[in-house]
Amino acid sequence: MPLLLPANPLGWLFCAAAAISAVAHFSGEYAIYTLLVQPDPLPAGNALAWVTSWVWVLFIGLLVLSLLRFPDGQLPGRRWRWLVWLSVLLTSVGAVWQAFTPGVILSLGPIRNPLGIEGFPKANDPVQAIMFALMFVVVASSLFVRLRRARGIERQQIKWPAYTAAMAATGSILTYTIGEAMGVRWIEWTGFVVLIVALVSFPTSVGIAIVRYRLYDIDLIINRTLVYGSLTATLVAL
Repeated sequence: MPLLLPANPLGWLFCAAAAISAVAHFSGEYAIYTLLVQPDPLPAGNALAWVTSWVWVLFIGLLVLSLLRFPDGQLPGRRWRWLVWLSVLLTSVGAVWQAFTPGVILSLGPIRNPLGIEGFPKANDPVQAIMFALMFVVVASSLFVRLRRARGIERQQIKWPAYTAAMAATGSILTYTIGEAMGVRWIEWTGFVVLIVALVSFPTSVGIAIVRYRLYDIDLIINRTLVYGSLTATLVAL
């Protein structure tokens, strides 16, 4: 049985984003357990805390590239390549900056960056603002341009992901840019609620586009998943 690999570039981007998300969550929880809950019961706590400090930037960058190519894996046009290169540049610079910024690590409470360089400008707020602004620009420019041009089934594929992505970008801007800059708590909380609703809804909307409108030969992927999943489970049980 041949191994099924994504032929569509968007498939690779989604797979990479899912892998990065898993790494980010595992690294964060591992670092919290090893450094805070049960100090030093396991090795490499500081190493995974350092990974957590910057890997989330890659996740957002992959989401941006995915949204640029949704739903057919192609850019809206050749003139959009500059936005791809800008996204790659900002993601790379943001990840490196976060990797060596001093102070506590986002989402890890009192845990400090083990490779933070004292005196180095702190990246947390600027990188957050830049990455979420980049996502907002991509949503506003790419998905809605596609939505305006699309007809028939392609319009149905784009409609709900575009809406939820716009909600996520708006919530991010309200929470991490406008709310923090103005110091107004109710704006931050409003944006955070919108962001959480959008993040929960976005995978559902993409799933509807994949299953309902048969993107990326999903029937073949489901078939392979069931076959390999059941085989793996049987081997593990044995």
